Amino acid sequence: MKKTIIKGIILAAVFFIFIFILTQWRGKDDQNQITTMGEATFPTIYLTSFENNINELHGYADDMEANYMRDTITPLSEDRVLPITINNYGSKILKLSYEVRSSDTTRLVEQTEVTDFKDNGDYFSANLNIKNLLEDNKEYILKIIISTKTAENINYYTRIIKKDKLNVKEKVDFVKEFNQKTFDKSQAEDLVIYLESNSSGDSSSFNKVTINSKFEQVTWGQLNATRETEPIPQIKEIDSQTASIVLKYVVSIQNENDSIEYYNVKEYYRIRYTQDRIYLLDFERSMTQIFDESNSVFKDNRLTLGIRDENIEYKDNPSGNLVAFVQEGELYVLNISENKIVKAFSFRDDVLDTRDNYDQFDIKILDVDDEGNVAFLVYGYMNRGDYEGQVGIDVFYYSSNLNTLEERLFIPSTHPYQMMKQSISNFVYLNEQDKMYIDIDDSIYCVDLAQQSYTEVVNNLPLAGYVISKDNSILAWQNGENAKSSTKITILDLSGGQKNTVEVGDDERVIPIGFMDNDFIYGVAKAEDIITDDTGVTLFPMYCLKIQDSNGDIIEEYQQDGIYISDAQIIDNVIKLTRVTLNDTGYSYIEDDSIMNSLDVDKGKTSQNSIVTETKETQQQLVLGYSLKEKMPTLVMPKQILSEKDLTLKLKSTKKQQDKYFVYAKGELQGIFQNISEAIIEADSLYGVVVDKNQEYIWERGNRLIRTSISGITPRLEENGNSLAACLDCILELSGKNVDCSSLMDKGENAVSILSDHIDGTIVEMSHASLSAALYYVSKGSPVIAKMDDNTQVLIVGYDELNISVMNPLKGTIYKIGMNDSTNLFETAGGIFITYLSNQ
Repeated sequence: MKKTIIKGIILAAVFFIFIFILTQWRGKDDQNQITTMGEATFPTIYLTSFENNINELHGYADDMEANYMRDTITPLSEDRVLPITINNYGSKILKLSYEVRSSDTTRLVEQTEVTDFKDNGDYFSANLNIKNLLEDNKEYILKIIISTKTAENINYYTRIIKKDKLNVKEKVDFVKEFNQKTFDKSQAEDLVIYLESNSSGDSSSFNKVTINSKFEQVTWGQLNATRETEPIPQIKEIDSQTASIVLKYVVSIQNENDSIEYYNVKEYYRIRYTQDRIYLLDFERSMTQIFDESNSVFKDNRLTLGIRDENIEYKDNPSGNLVAFVQEGELYVLNISENKIVKAFSFRDDVLDTRDNYDQFDIKILDVDDEGNVAFLVYGYMNRGDYEGQVGIDVFYYSSNLNTLEERLFIPSTHPYQMMKQSISNFVYLNEQDKMYIDIDDSIYCVDLAQQSYTEVVNNLPLAGYVISKDNSILAWQNGENAKSSTKITILDLSGGQKNTVEVGDDERVIPIGFMDNDFIYGVAKAEDIITDDTGVTLFPMYCLKIQDSNGDIIEEYQQDGIYISDAQIIDNVIKLTRVTLNDTGYSYIEDDSIMNSLDVDKGKTSQNSIVTETKETQQQLVLGYSLKEKMPTLVMPKQILSEKDLTLKLKSTKKQQDKYFVYAKGELQGIFQNISEAIIEADSLYGVVVDKNQEYIWERGNRLIRTSISGITPRLEENGNSLAACLDCILELSGKNVDCSSLMDKGENAVSILSDHIDGTIVEMSHASLSAALYYVSKGSPVIAKMDDNTQVLIVGYDELNISVMNPLKGTIYKIGMNDSTNLFETAGGIFITYLSNQ
């Protein structure tokens, strides 16, 4: 018995020694596989323009497509000397040079190495003596290149312009002073004359404060906010009269528990300078709380995210006991059952470090499974770590059981974050076979994460030629370049890869409209019913709208004799139908109709809610499926696994380059369009600008003459009634062309095709546009054809503060119409305008 006991003790001892050795060995092996994110190392650059530090620039590791790097613009002084300050953060600057290129990057204007730069300890300073090779009032791309001990050829981008009377100092000083005074209510009384407080301004939330908000909102209410970082003005657009300037900074607030909360703040100013005073045309301030799990944000089944917008990126697992959410560039995973919260991803070590806290990236949650594992991607500019300074898509997998973060794949890009988010924020999907579908540059890719390979599913997609289901699991796109040639729609179920098609006969055309849940909606038109009128506007009148389920079975059909659907939009659970009828004079609009969806959409167990408190006003919450066991979950930091292989996957597209128009407003890219009219309407509503792929201005809000008149227009009387042909004749005659437009139209050509053949420039056809938008082109010296409510076409040849001047071919004269009357007149006719922007 004694021997048996001793033998048992010895065996137990050997077992535990073996376990200890094995654990130590495995621990050593795991330790070798664990890494931490490297600190930020790239310097930042500040430019000095007219005595002000402006335009903080962040460095890019790759050579970016510079024509798309449209973030800031830097005005140059008359001597073209541009002082720069480099915050080197302890790095030694070994080399400094710069390049100046045309806005489309095709022409290298200057390439210079700078040898005379000064080391001031924490900062380096230098002067860029830009050569006298720049045309006045023309934008160029400036690229500054820095090499340090740890990185070669770090690239920094801005636009530059040399133009007299931009009044840069006055405009920047106004913005800085306005911002400073908002923190002192006594000084802020001076700001009242600039505000337009009214009922349209939301005074219930500090997340968005505008020029229409109350004085109390603009001056931070009872928040007692303290500015923690100095905002560096970022000039986004500037001309002799107006400027758009953005400030970004951090504020702190002491909450009711005496702990400190931090918030990222962004302010947008649009101002007009006159010799008498500066006018504030627009002001917007956004404020978003940086999440801190220790600040009493948990209560029962509520998680308070604080002051922020309502667009919360979150996803829970099927059981509802785990939810992942994104707050101000950080991903958290809350495990209710285990009472822990994991900070799964963050670039931010120091909230006051402008590099850690740089906001040109975002996080998209792909999947949360029942075991608590989370697949997600980080896309945009990489603030620090292995890909510091690169732009791309970084795919991650968080394992809840192992508490590890594993990088799966990195897809680099030479486009900035602002362009990337236009597609990725709307569409990316990961299925159970570990295949990720993603839209990059108008191509849909299937990326196999396990094999680190990809296939191009479809390329050269028209921006308006495909639709996706709400959960991103089904994709449908039309064949053909546009609706006029589309006879087939392909439907791809991304969860399993199955393809289905909708096809119509040769005498019909079909377009995708969208999804309700997983039911697909499309419209069918007769090819002979599709018309392009004399002005070039195309109408696609659908005689039938169909809804089919995931099996391809038609579950509902909308069709009425003599009634056509010219447009269909899905809003929540309703399909809104714009309808027309056909009569002797063409199509006429009738009363709208709608189709209701009775399906209940499963929204998961987690939901969002808002609460209102006296001091902070409206705050956002997540309402959880279960209550927390304790008030304060334990914060856990995951271990990041170091991969032994290169995870970079470069995508190569076979797509053709498509014409696109980019709308910039409020300091950032607001949208990408293929339809120039839609781009102008969007920019007009946002007080922005439209540029093409070469960064040439197509349209600007506010940058037009107060009054102008185009000379060289000879009034003519058109006896055969073709007023449009007469207007085209006048435009081409002004351009030195003698063309019989009436004969060309008799042969089937329209206004847009005629101008395209004979004008060296961009042809602009607008519908549903404002007269104000059209007058921009008159200001640039281009007459504008405008349709009146009796279908007569007139030519706008001038305007002043009170009137416009038109040449009416049916009257043979040039006369004035009051600005208000003409605005209503053209709006009633559908806001149809045709003009051009000369390349000369």
